[in-house]
Amino acid sequence: MPNTHFTLAIHILSLLAMQDRVVSSHEMAVSANTHPAFIRRIVMELVKAELVETEMGVTGGARRRYPAESSTLKAVYLATCTGPVLSLHASEPNRDCPCGSVISPVLSDLFWQAEQALLAQLDKSTIREVVSQLQQRGSG
Repeated sequence: MPNTHFTLAIHILSLLAMQDRVVSSHEMAVSANTHPAFIRRIVMELVKAELVETEMGVTGGARRRYPAESSTLKAVYLATCTGPVLSLHASEPNRDCPCGSVISPVLSDLFWQAEQALLAQLDKSTIREVVSQLQQRGSG
């Protein structure tokens, strides 16, 4: 099952950048078409990573801590995704098989390289760029 925390975190940070004010979990949930409790869970991941701050109370919600141009998608990814993107099979391969005896280290190296490439690409992209693309497509 895919992890949607990263996608929702980008959505939340983009909305916060577009609104440039404290936004309630209800408003975020309406925008993302999901439950406010799920939004609050994602917001807490972003708070832990110091990407957003929250205000309690009736008029409370979240706001971004940094300008959208300095918030990279890599930082969002690292805040919301735990574990590798690609992983090995849970069962240990057959060590007596010519393939099974060496496939784990081969795939581990390949998967690590792929993840490094993903992180490098995400480090080049910012929330500001996402907002610009949203605005170009008519969202704001």
